[in-house]
Amino acid sequence: FFPMDPSLDLGLLLNAGVTDTSVSDDTLPNTPSATQLAIQVGAGIGPAFRLGRVQVAGYGVFHVNVTNTDPNSTTTSDDTTSHTIVLPGAHIAVEVPVNDWFYVRSGAEYVFTLAGTSAPANNGSSSRNGVFGWNAGLGVLIDQFRFDGSLQHGFVTGGPNFIGGTNGFLAI
Repeated sequence: FFPMDPSLDLGLLLNAGVTDTSVSDDTLPNTPSATQLAIQVGAGIGPAFRLGRVQVAGYGVFHVNVTNTDPNSTTTSDDTTSHTIVLPGAHIAVEVPVNDWFYVRSGAEYVFTLAGTSAPANNGSSSRNGVFGWNAGLGVLIDQFRFDGSLQHGFVTGGPNFIGGTNGFLAI
């Protein structure tokens, strides 16, 4: 956050990541090796307001993810490359302190993604998709102990799933 005035900050989000996964024939004997390389970068910027003890932040975001997968080292021309571009994306969040140790939070996001895959023999695909999601959460702060949890909208609207699956309890 970059302070602008007593009640307003300018928030900046940056992220980058590289994932390189390789399974060799030493790991799985009598099978070919496989590799996957994924590179992602993203950024966001927006205002963060303090309205008394309540905080509200909103960000415009951009994100790019490119992944190359070679599932079989002994087969030529079987690798696939996929990309996902988020443009535009928007995030908004609010945090309300109920008292000195208990906080409630909520957030929402909308992302418009352009995605595509290129595969051997020009068997590629592309898609465009807009997705809206939200979550609700809570926080507890007692002395040096802090607990934060968030319920994704699928858990709230689709019913509890405490053991696993897509709608996990305190998933974030």
